[in-house]
Parts: sequence; C-alpha cells; structure tokens
Amino acid sequence: MSIAKSRLITLAQAKSACRSALAVAVGGAMVLGSTAANATTVSLPTPMVDYAAANYNATTGVWTDSSGNGDNATQTPGSSAPTLALNATPNGSAAVTFNGSQSLNITTGLSTSTGFTALAFLDPTTFSASNVILGIAPNNPNLGGAFEYRLNGAKQDVVSAGFVDEGTSNTALSLNSWSNINVAVDGSGGTFRLNGSADGTCGAWSSGPVTGVIGASSQDGNFIGNIAEIQVYAGALTDAQRQAVEQQFINAYVTPVPEPAPLILLTGGMGLLLVCKRRKVGA
Repeated sequence: MSIAKSRLITLAQAKSACRSALAVAVGGAMVLGSTAANATTVSLPTPMVDYAAANYNATTGVWTDSSGNGDNATQTPGSSAPTLALNATPNGSAAVTFNGSQSLNITTGLSTSTGFTALAFLDPTTFSASNVILGIAPNNPNLGGAFEYRLNGAKQDVVSAGFVDEGTSNTALSLNSWSNINVAVDGSGGTFRLNGSADGTCGAWSSGPVTGVIGASSQDGNFIGNIAEIQVYAGALTDAQRQAVEQQFINAYVTPVPEPAPLILLTGGMGLLLVCKRRKVGA
C-alpha cells in the first residue's frame, strides 16, 4: 500500500470519528431545553421566569429572563451588582455570585393565585438564619410576605402572606456544595425536593404581595453563595415535571461538556489530504 493511500484511509477514519463525536457534542449542547426525565417525555408549561447564569451581565447588573416573558432582573438601587463566577459549577459553567449585600429586582414581579413552583441549582457558601433566594422588595417592609423561598438554618423554607412560615424541608443543604433544590406549593400545601428526592412538606400557601427580588427580602437575610439557574412556574408542578427541570439542571451544570478533540483530528486530516494531493501531483 502506498503512503498516499495509507494517509487517505487515516483521513477517512478521522472524518468518521469526527462525525460521531460531533453528533454527541450537538446532542449534549441541546439537552438544556429538553423536558425528558429518564425515558419519559414530560410536558412543561412556560415558566414565569427563567434566569440562567449564562444570561447574566455583571457589568450592567441585568439578569435576562430567558422564559420568553421578558421579565428581566436588574441591580437593586443602592446595591452593588452580583458578580459572575466562571468555571463555577461541576462541569465548569458560570454562576452568579451574591455576597450577602446584593440583590436583583424582578421587573414585573411574580404574582399568581395558583401557587408557585421554584427550582434552583445553587451553591450556598455561608448559612445564616435565613438566606433568601426569592423574596419581596427590601425597601417595602410593610408589604407582608408574598411567596418567599429561602434557606432557613440550611434547610429549604417557604414563607407566605403575613410572613407566615409554612415549614421547612427535612434535610440541611451542604455548605460549599452544589444542590438541586425545588418546592411546589399551593392552597393545599407543598412539597420539597433535594437532589432528585422528596424532602418533606410544608403548609398551604396563601396569596400576598408580589414576589419581586432575587437574593433578598424585606425582613430576612440576603443570599450568600452562587446561583447557576432559577426557574419559577405558576402553580404546583407535578413530581415528573419537577424531575424534568432537575434533569435540565444536571445536563446544563453537571454533565461534562464534550471535548472538541475530533475537530483537531479533522483539521489534521485535511492537512494530510493536502499532502496526498501534492504527492500525487508530483508523482
């Protein structure tokens, strides 16, 4: 076999490997928008808001809502903007970092008569009496609670109208560790989930003023740590729907990102092809 033929075979093998790897890479890049939980396809409603760290601008202090509703979160007046931490999550994705004195105002605010489902992938770096994930405006202390979602003593906790604490989850989150958390609550009560498992119940939610802040609330402590993504839905999602969003978070922030090595093989193979052509012309 001639050197030229040998190199052409090598190029074909490189192209084949590249096509296979690209298929995997493209599939991996698209799973963030999937609603597949295991082998079951689950239908999800459109979230009220969806804040992913990739859509946060630390310079302007604007966290763009990717739900399609355009309800962006902006830097609270008088507060510095949260920062953006690169390579923060288990697979190296970014996260928004709150230092305990920073918060973002949700432009329109979140209000619904059917309850709430809030889901987050986050990494608390300090536990205080109450680290608020979602709350009401700190400059309106007389509004009373709407839907407030916080970590209270390291456990998930829900507060509803009149600052009534509806209850906490069973398990404390680990400090300086990423957690996949959520709660679904309506007028009949609520349930917590932690890292893919049920984690206790809370009392019924009652309506109140608009939930409008990320990372703070009027009578509670600010969140301290990193948040990769927050999604909020109107009403209580089913367990299957919540599992689908949990899987989205895993796909986006835990599953390793495919390496682009096959592209290098293809580039090298193209170089070999050019060498082959030159050899053939000079033969």
